[in-house]
Amino acid sequence: MYATLVQAADDTFTAGEGAAGAATLTAGDTLVGGAGVDTIRFVETGAVTALPVGLDITGVEVFTAIGGNAITLDLSALTSLTTVNSTNAAQLNNITAGAAADVNMTITSQTAAAATINGGKDVTATMTGATTAASSIGVTTAATGAVVASTQHLYVDGTGQTMGTVTITGGTTITSTQTDGHTAAELARQLADSD
Repeated sequence: MYATLVQAADDTFTAGEGAAGAATLTAGDTLVGGAGVDTIRFVETGAVTALPVGLDITGVEVFTAIGGNAITLDLSALTSLTTVNSTNAAQLNNITAGAAADVNMTITSQTAAAATINGGKDVTATMTGATTAASSIGVTTAATGAVVASTQHLYVDGTGQTMGTVTITGGTTITSTQTDGHTAAELARQLADSD
């Protein structure tokens, strides 16, 4: 079904799955944000793999993707966006954005799930609970602004685990922080093991 929605002022559109998993943003829909700062919350309990075919979005400034599984989205054609947010847990997160859009990616319980960001302006990636996950920012298309990446690794006692890599290309400035994720109790055990 094709639908056209035109709004004014600051609006938030919740799209993706509706009641009983039915899609509320479908192929051929047109969404015009109009005046104000407008936001799309694209929510899926499953994987987010692409926007619906033929979807026309204009005048929307913020796109927030919330996935219950992997997220893979190329939003570079949505030129009105100034902010892209992407959040999921323990699954692949792959975002491509236009050069004018700030990108904020959050992955919780990352474990081995890859994080990839291409394009964007100011880019912030926050990953927690990583084991061997590899993260990359700007490898295909560099960010045009500042890049901040923070990875908190998951310590697993006795595994001899190697932390995953973080690769960053481009950006006007780069700040990358990796922590090993030890709790106080784990540090105490580590000291006891070394005695």
